[in-house]
Amino acid sequence: MSVVVDSSVALNWVMPDEDRQFTEALMDSVSLTGAVVPPLFHIEVGNSLLVGARRQRITGEFIHGALDLIRQLPLRIDKSSADYVWSSTIEIAAEYGLTLYDATYLELAIRLDLPLATLDTKLAHAATISGLALPWPPTRN
Repeated sequence: MSVVVDSSVALNWVMPDEDRQFTEALMDSVSLTGAVVPPLFHIEVGNSLLVGARRQRITGEFIHGALDLIRQLPLRIDKSSADYVWSSTIEIAAEYGLTLYDATYLELAIRLDLPLATLDTKLAHAATISGLALPWPPTRN
């Protein structure tokens, strides 16, 4: 099963104190069948890890290991996502009350007609309203 994965899921895979109740099976599936992400994914994951280190939740050394783990997954970057930011993505953000960052993942899932894997409740709700499948019930913000 191919799926669009957002940064909340990837961070859940690598952060040491996260509950992986819903994401572990997805990570196994993604490691076998792959997933799709927008180019923004790398920026969001990297920034979140950097913030985690600044807050002393993780170390700089941990960042490199986490990035290596994510880098090993067969994640296909949808390079055309940026082409939609000023058109359908911004419209999706306005319609569902999302940030443009979150709407980027939703636009990609809608355009490719793929399930959206997110742990963000608001984004998951928007995906459900738009008719997309989710690999699990949303559990948190």
